[in-house]
Amino acid sequence: MKQGLTEIVFIMDRSGSMSGLETDTIGGFNGTIEKQKKRRRGSTGFHHPL
Repeated sequence: MKQGLTEIVFIMDRSGSMSGLETDTIGGFNGTIEKQKKRRRGSTGFHHPL
């Protein structure tokens, strides 16, 4: 693995257990990305398989 590289993988589903939590999930996802942008230590790769 490359030194100074952070790999972040988000895996989300649409199962019944997540019902009603869509807004919280999206907010958490966006918040995590914003925090990583501010840290700016090395490179960051985001992966979100659909």
